Amino acid sequence: MKRYGVLALLLLGSCAGRSWLLFATALVAVPLVLVGSGWLRPFPDCHFCGGKGYRKRWFSKRLRPCRRCNGIGRRLRRGRRIYNWAKKRQRMAGVKR
Repeated sequence: MKRYGVLALLLLGSCAGRSWLLFATALVAVPLVLVGSGWLRPFPDCHFCGGKGYRKRWFSKRLRPCRRCNGIGRRLRRGRRIYNWAKKRQRMAGVKR
C-alpha cells in the first residue's frame, strides 16, 4: 500500500501551480463515487437488453431471455460483485472444514 502513496506524492509534486488540488480532489472523489454507486444502486439495468429482460433474435422476431441478466433485466455491478466475493471469503475464513 505504501507504493501507491509514494506514487501519488510524486505525481502531486510534479504538478505545477494549483493543478495538484484538482488532481487530489479527483483522486479522492472518483473512488467515493464508484463505491457510493455500488452501495446505493447495486442492480442497474442490463446494458444488453436495456432492462427489458429479453432480446430479439437477429434472424427472426422471436423474443428470447437475455443471456447476460438471465431474463431479469438487472445485473450486479462489478464492484458489488467483488465486495460480495470478499465478504464471502472473509466469512469462510473463520469456518473450519
